[in-house]
Amino acid sequence: HFQVNTRTGDASAGAVAQTGNSQFGTDFLVIKNRDQADEWKNLNRIRTATKELNWDSQAVESTDANGVTAFSASDGYTVGTGAGGYNDTGESFIDYHWKADGTTGASNTDGTITSTVSTNDTAGFSYGKYTGNGTDGATVGHGNVGTPTFGYVKRVDNTTTRSWLAKFPG
Repeated sequence: HFQVNTRTGDASAGAVAQTGNSQFGTDFLVIKNRDQADEWKNLNRIRTATKELNWDSQAVESTDANGVTAFSASDGYTVGTGAGGYNDTGESFIDYHWKADGTTGASNTDGTITSTVSTNDTAGFSYGKYTGNGTDGATVGHGNVGTPTFGYVKRVDNTTTRSWLAKFPG
């Protein structure tokens, strides 16, 4: 359900397989260059492989055609030549892989706002996207059984309104 692997960049496009105890299709991926101050790259199957958000930035969603180019159905992802935090020659990277349901998401109408979510009930993990409606107190379905213990939200199209918001129920 979760896998961490380290690798050394080589600036060559190709598959990046998981190197830990198990292999699975990566649905949610975070990449960090451990040698440089590049942003934490946050990518997922719902938003598509080339769309990145950065955990340590207020920047809007961006497209990097030379970063992650595809998610594998079985064991990792494909990376492009990827300078700037994906695959720089000789630099050390750490990848965090999460498994959800292996899809690009399903419509969820559990909240007052319809969302698109991908879930893994066994691991108690889900992620998704939605379009806000500007209504205070609006709710968004998460797709998992039970109540989440943590959630975060990032507006992907505006840097002046909000950065990352974390929510701890209770």
